[in-house]
Amino acid sequence: MYDNGWNGWHNIWLNIALFAVLRVHYRKPAMAMLISLPAVVIFYLLFPFPLDSLK
Repeated sequence: MYDNGWNGWHNIWLNIALFAVLRVHYRKPAMAMLISLPAVVIFYLLFPFPLDSLK
């Protein structure tokens, strides 16, 4: 078990999303950025972590 409710099974979904966006980025980088921003917000809402820990 990882921190903030994350576990090993979540890595499967994260890898699917990451490689899908990577494929889009290869062809249309701007589109991949537009897809990535909402994905970051969704992952943060599902698995919040303190932003001050990034220092």
